[in-house]
Amino acid sequence: MEKVCRKHNPSLIIFDQIDKIKGFDADRKDLVLGAIYQWARELAKTYGPVIGVCQADGTGENVRYLTMGHVADAKYWDEANEKFFKKYKGLDDKHKEWANLVIEGQPIVSPLGRFWPVKMTTDYKGNLVIPWTILSNYPVQGTGADVMTIARVSFMNRLKKLKLDSVKLVSSVHDSIVVDSPAEHLHLIATMFHEVFRDLQANIKKLFGYEWKVPLACEVKYGPYIS
Repeated sequence: MEKVCRKHNPSLIIFDQIDKIKGFDADRKDLVLGAIYQWARELAKTYGPVIGVCQADGTGENVRYLTMGHVADAKYWDEANEKFFKKYKGLDDKHKEWANLVIEGQPIVSPLGRFWPVKMTTDYKGNLVIPWTILSNYPVQGTGADVMTIARVSFMNRLKKLKLDSVKLVSSVHDSIVVDSPAEHLHLIATMFHEVFRDLQANIKKLFGYEWKVPLACEVKYGPYIS
């Protein structure tokens, strides 16, 4: 598949039954799927949107609008989710706290001050339902974007101090920062990024008054292409 993509450079990739792709080995099915999705995510960074189609099980028969609950092996994932949130009860409590805010019509506020007025949704029968995916995703993605913004600014300030005009900050893709640099500066750039992330917790505290408790680190990759 990767050879085909390199040859044709597609702008859109669609996988029929992406969960059936071979070549990813792990002890548990969830780890296999996680590896597949990460691989597809890397393809999306390089070429464009990737759409993965999964097969529905028997519960999806005659249903107008399918949900993840109708996907094959949905029972497996329901059990996996139950075990996960039982183990990480604090995360489960936080999701329920956000759900209560949505029900009350109140916005969800991130630790750094960004807020999201998430609305209740309806199912195919018109019944009000809690948008669990949206309410749990917005704070994570939004706060992550804020953290990456701090990292970009911190990196750019370091570039300006060193007056490295040949090094260009190209763009960012989700949690990746893309830089165009001459080969002779690779070691310096890698060192700078590690310093940026080492200082992130202190910068978050300085800018937002929030004590970030989880250690932040990065990995640096280089090559002749943006991928």
